[in-house]
Amino acid sequence: MPRGLFLLLFLCISKLSLASHPKKQSLLLCRQVQKVAKKIFTTSPSDAFQKWEHYCIKNKGLITTVPYAVDYGITMDTSSYLVFNGQKIVLDDANFPLAYSANAQVSGNCIPDVMEQNNIWILPLHDDEEQAKDSLFPLQKICFERVIAAAEQGATGIIFYSNFKHNQALYFNALDTHQKATIPAMVVAQKPSGKNIQAEDKDNALGYVYADMKVQFQPTRYEGFFKTMLFNQQATATRVFVVEENNLDALVFSTCLTPYLLKDKTHNSLFIFVKKEHGSLPIDTILKACNNPSITTTSYCSLNSRASYYRKETQGWVLIEAVQQKESTAELNFCKALNALLDKMQITH
Repeated sequence: MPRGLFLLLFLCISKLSLASHPKKQSLLLCRQVQKVAKKIFTTSPSDAFQKWEHYCIKNKGLITTVPYAVDYGITMDTSSYLVFNGQKIVLDDANFPLAYSANAQVSGNCIPDVMEQNNIWILPLHDDEEQAKDSLFPLQKICFERVIAAAEQGATGIIFYSNFKHNQALYFNALDTHQKATIPAMVVAQKPSGKNIQAEDKDNALGYVYADMKVQFQPTRYEGFFKTMLFNQQATATRVFVVEENNLDALVFSTCLTPYLLKDKTHNSLFIFVKKEHGSLPIDTILKACNNPSITTTSYCSLNSRASYYRKETQGWVLIEAVQQKESTAELNFCKALNALLDKMQITH
């Protein structure tokens, strides 16, 4: 058999074999990812971004710069404070107001664990130790409901204290979307110790705490520019990828993903680049800021050091799965993350 014909036959058989074996396709994709990763990891994030931007322009990507200014979330004002018996409590990760607290200042002589009308309530987080150890106990939900109920029952404010070592912890959620309560609400790490009752009440062993609390929140304003790159503009649906602009790993991920998305004729592929501190904005807010009514999307992926894939359900955006990265080499991490992402989004590779 002539050598040329043999080589042609060999290539045809190899191509057919590759098409019929998804594992071989994945292996080929891994090698491509490793090749791109090794090439780009030698440069800086800004250089990598420029190279990728030039690639997008060459492939007729629509590139725009979108300015935005949105109020989303809250921050605690420096005027907020908490005082027990004249001693100021430092507001930090252990002592803080709850995000649904009302903006208000209240004070009074309180007896811990006693729910007295027209006064501040100081109550334990958990009913018992078993509840505290239950990792499935809906602590966030229960506390919100207790704050609303306390306001209806005449409390002027409420302070929760940790009474057991627990598996779940409350935290200040700057993006909390609960309705606001009508009273201020806080959490403290320790139960405040009560003073001795006055002489005429010496038989009462409960003790009291003079509590003075003020909660003041202000809206968080995000300002900046989104850099967007849109492919296949005639498609009816859009896959959105939110990328941390200065994250080299995410840029490599985008670079590896783009060739496959360019071949996709059923979906648009929209990359939105954000600064790291603005990456917490929800996708609906980002798309609204982009102000493009033609973008209809049912799924998006957040590309950073971990790739997280979301799908829009009736209750909103739902995290499908976060791709964990445990291996030591970045190339292998991206190889696995990219394969998993393409499989979930049913993109041919």
